[in-house]
Amino acid sequence: MIGYVKENLVGVGSVLGAPAADVSRAIRSAVAAINRVHKVPGLARPVPIVSDAAMVEGGKYRWDKETGRPVDMRLNPRGDHQELTTVLEIAHLLDHQSIGLVGEFASKTHPRMADWRKAIDSTRALQKLEDLRAARSIPFKFSDGVVRQVHIEARAGYLLEPPELFSRSYGQFIAGASESARLGSQIDGFRRPENPSSVVPYFWDEDDFGDVSKAFESLIIELGWKK
Repeated sequence: MIGYVKENLVGVGSVLGAPAADVSRAIRSAVAAINRVHKVPGLARPVPIVSDAAMVEGGKYRWDKETGRPVDMRLNPRGDHQELTTVLEIAHLLDHQSIGLVGEFASKTHPRMADWRKAIDSTRALQKLEDLRAARSIPFKFSDGVVRQVHIEARAGYLLEPPELFSRSYGQFIAGASESARLGSQIDGFRRPENPSSVVPYFWDEDDFGDVSKAFESLIIELGWKK
């Protein structure tokens, strides 16, 4: 891979392009939260931010499979947790460009992430995801009062992928370390019983997250990013 990360540390907003007006407020809020916690290495050029109301996902980080360079970061302006989604996609960018080898997700195998992987592997949330993947489907009572089987194997498997675990745990770490009420509220929204997503542990209970948070704190110090 061609080197892409510069040595200078900057605020995370400096590695992102100017966002469209309909997502700019969420981007600014997410960037402010991250900047309260740490800096990041500068990139050779800012990553474009694209507003994309047509995509199914709330957000997406894309990169060139040949060069490993970022293509863009896309945010759905119709999303109901845009700030959190922004932090999650920035996490993918940092995982892919700034922690280990440029163009590879450090969360997968890089030695620098060993303590984080150990902490994540020991959480109840991860064990529940593994149990859900093995169960393949589970009963869930929907808002109309009817209990239906929900096929969960694919979703749980996706959430167990290291880059996805990194993204969500980074988002929860930033929410706590920055004391962002907005990010915290959006994470809590995934836990509400009326939300079908509550069946699956997208995020961690606070008493299940302590070692993961400590691993992030140590990583930021090791990387020299701490403010």
